[in-house]
Amino acid sequence: MAILSVSGVFNSSDSDTSKNEFNAEIVRVVAATETVQTLEVKLQDGPMKDQVKIIENDELHNVNKRIFEAGDDVVVVYMSDQDTFYISEYQRFNQLLYLFILFVVVSLLITGSQGVGALIGMGLSFLVIFKLVLPLILAGNSPVIVAIIGAVLIIPLTFYPSHGISKKTNIAV
Repeated sequence: MAILSVSGVFNSSDSDTSKNEFNAEIVRVVAATETVQTLEVKLQDGPMKDQVKIIENDELHNVNKRIFEAGDDVVVVYMSDQDTFYISEYQRFNQLLYLFILFVVVSLLITGSQGVGALIGMGLSFLVIFKLVLPLILAGNSPVIVAIIGAVLIIPLTFYPSHGISKKTNIAV
């Protein structure tokens, strides 16, 4: 780690990013035409939690027109420079959670105990990617160097949990 910090890979750069996406629920459809819906939306998180906003959803230029209904969970984006809100997409957290659980169950059924180690390794890999590799690249560090460092960290973190500690695994690492 000392070599990495000396080479300038770990620059500390705090970026001031404010959250502009909020989970929301559509309370009611105020008005609707063929291309535009006026929606009453209740924000569910962030600094504007529990506030109700009126959003005009213009689908004129979209190929896949989205028709929202009361009770739909959506992601709302706030553009502070224009003081406007718009709906970017449906909130899909629950569906993605169900797919992840299905993936874990099927993986464990097929691979047994080795699958547990593989899932642990996959989780550690995601941790390295999202907590180290991406922040370092976004901070302006060399993507090649960061990718090499990430790979050097990910290989043992995935090989050892999934294959165990053995001569064969040591040689592979």
